[in-house]
Amino acid sequence: MGDLMFNRAYPFIDTNGGANITNWIQVLRKTVEELENDTIYIYGHGNSEFGITGNKDDLILKSNFLEALLEYTQKGINEGKSKEEIAKAEVIPGFEVFKAPGWGLTLSRNIEAAYEELSSSYDR
Repeated sequence: MGDLMFNRAYPFIDTNGGANITNWIQVLRKTVEELENDTIYIYGHGNSEFGITGNKDDLILKSNFLEALLEYTQKGINEGKSKEEIAKAEVIPGFEVFKAPGWGLTLSRNIEAAYEELSSSYDR
């Protein structure tokens, strides 16, 4: 799975390289649908408590996190909050197990990427 999977860790969302959270969700869900239920996945990164291998439930959890990230950020935008205000969150409810894997991959950076993606959709 490479960099598509950060097992219970905040991912690097490379918006400058073309990353799109909405598409990421679709790819993870399509993978779960198309591969066998007993498939073992090897991830690019993982929370040290959970490791870098797992099953479809991990992919579903990751796609649910990304969806919640977009929803949380959109809610803040709808409330008139700035990117900085929204990015102050310490956790997205329901995803307390997610951790920063180090090297600057924090929830705030994920929120900033989601904000940019959602804001750019208004510019189209």
